[in-house]
Amino acid sequence: HLLPSSVYGKSHPEYYALRGGHRVIGNGDDNFTVQPCLTNPDVLRIVTSNVLAHIARDSDAAYFGVSQNDNLKYCECPNCAAVDAEEESHAGTMIRFVNAVAEAVDRAYPGKIVETLAYTYTRKPPKLTKPRANVMPCVCSYECDFSRSFDESRYPVNVSFVDDIRGWSAISQKLYVWDYVPDFGNYPAPMANVYALQGNVKFMRDNGATAYFAQGDRQGSHA
Repeated sequence: HLLPSSVYGKSHPEYYALRGGHRVIGNGDDNFTVQPCLTNPDVLRIVTSNVLAHIARDSDAAYFGVSQNDNLKYCECPNCAAVDAEEESHAGTMIRFVNAVAEAVDRAYPGKIVETLAYTYTRKPPKLTKPRANVMPCVCSYECDFSRSFDESRYPVNVSFVDDIRGWSAISQKLYVWDYVPDFGNYPAPMANVYALQGNVKFMRDNGATAYFAQGDRQGSHA
């Protein structure tokens, strides 16, 4: 909603991710089809303007999200690729972009926090760039093994998730964790995570998390 392809896709395809030599401008459902080109200055201008307008409409809120859409189609244009290579993570382009938005937010609305997902391809923290003081990364545990606590499981994704939490904690003044507690493959089925829940919360608390969200199941009537 900060850069709708229904508004800009046909007239400005350069605002969207370059994939396989083509700009992906979506099919109407941006969340699952498009990503912005985060090194395009016009994208930054438009998104910043829309974030500031959102804050003006909802000034009592404390947190405002500026995040990737829920797909893996990150931009591969030369400028974005160069930043991500330098930062050794796709979070490089994301955090530089969000920092620029957050700088404008801080000037206009001191005290407001810009939250951004560290999710799937942006979960690994950038090597060089630190989030601004008014930026709160939200690290997502989506791919993890939930049968054991994050720091007890030897599942490779859990090992990297533990490293990522500690990495973000080391460079962020605020850290949010988005955790998952249902079985997305079978909503009515119990999730075999009862022995991991307490250890996971303790791990996040002990490693700098200042906010925590457990995503349950809104799809089933039993939830």
